[in-house]
Amino acid sequence: MLREALDLAATPPQQRTAPTQPRWTLKRLVAWVKAHFDIDCCRDTLRKVLKRLGFSWKKAHKLLNKGQPAQRAAFLERLQVMLDEALHQRCLLVYIDEAHIHLDTDAGYGWAIRGERFWVSSSSPGRAKVSFYGVYLYNLAQVRVFAYDKADQFHTIDVLKRLRVEFPDVPLQPWAGLLSVVVVQSHRRLWNKDSLETRYFLSSLSVDAPSFARYIRAHWGIENQLHWCLDVVFNEDTSRIRTDHAPRNMSLLRRLALNFLRQEPSKGSLAMKRYRAGLDDQFMLQILKANIPLFDADSHSSF
Repeated sequence: MLREALDLAATPPQQRTAPTQPRWTLKRLVAWVKAHFDIDCCRDTLRKVLKRLGFSWKKAHKLLNKGQPAQRAAFLERLQVMLDEALHQRCLLVYIDEAHIHLDTDAGYGWAIRGERFWVSSSSPGRAKVSFYGVYLYNLAQVRVFAYDKADQFHTIDVLKRLRVEFPDVPLQPWAGLLSVVVVQSHRRLWNKDSLETRYFLSSLSVDAPSFARYIRAHWGIENQLHWCLDVVFNEDTSRIRTDHAPRNMSLLRRLALNFLRQEPSKGSLAMKRYRAGLDDQFMLQILKANIPLFDADSHSSF
């Protein structure tokens, strides 16, 4: 029964064949035992039985579904000339980015098998979300927020039109060093639907189409191999460290630890390696030895 509930909780919502049940707690188990076996028992008794059967009470970890990352607006290049002109009010410098807020599963706690992670499938994508554009006016140190049902190329154009109405006399400045305009059409085919996405890029490079294709694909490597890993392995997005130099210092330490874990040759995910290093000092020394050639694990056995 508990194992079936664990399997159902780790199944993506789109693939579930049965309705989601409330999390099994000792209170629910006491009532279930009474209803099915007509046995009165206390929670301490059930807790001992569950531990004897190999279960333990632990915090659930969110199991991410197959990603459907939203389109992200390209960051404006930090051109010193443009910043100087904005500083002297010769041009209006505007930063625009899109963001998405959605409801997601509350992982919480529950009974699970001892020694194994307790996975609960994320409900994202699939639940209601709100998209909006954040606009920062560099010269005025002001922020504008425009909410939409979704963020796409048509709403992006609408945001630009709003800015033109608000600042009709500001001349448009050509993109410095612009040499290429790239159009990419991505055809994605899934088992239940096909999608066609068109993306536009401005570049100061003058190269052929295959080179641009490699550069665009490599761009997502930064997200998949760094930012996504930092969020999943180190929960960087939920960090509350925000004062003085602490955020930058912790960011440097997270990236250093991530590189150390990647250099360790044993099998297993990065999250599992980090978890194992926290429990096993010898494995932590093995990670250090894999990254520091002159490190002698035998001489640091008491580390």
